[in-house]
Amino acid sequence: MLTVDFDLLAVQDGHNTLDAGCGLGRHSFEFVARGANVFSMDMDMDCVRRTRFTLVHMRDSGQSKPGARFQVLVGDALNLPFRNNTFDRI
Repeated sequence: MLTVDFDLLAVQDGHNTLDAGCGLGRHSFEFVARGANVFSMDMDMDCVRRTRFTLVHMRDSGQSKPGARFQVLVGDALNLPFRNNTFDRI
């Protein structure tokens, strides 16, 4: 189940995207499948581990678009560790 209209977001190859509160990563998976770079962030370490595991599997099995990168981290969406204008889509 996706709750984001990725066509409406016009996600493109190389876009830097933030999936804040990524949970188990379903939106992150679609970002990399479309060729975007994704920073997946959640406060729950188990969710972060599981999202990272799946993103690695997607990369290694060719399910993500070549060149798409990802970083998965523990963080609080109310205290983002990024500079302004880091992301093309959130």
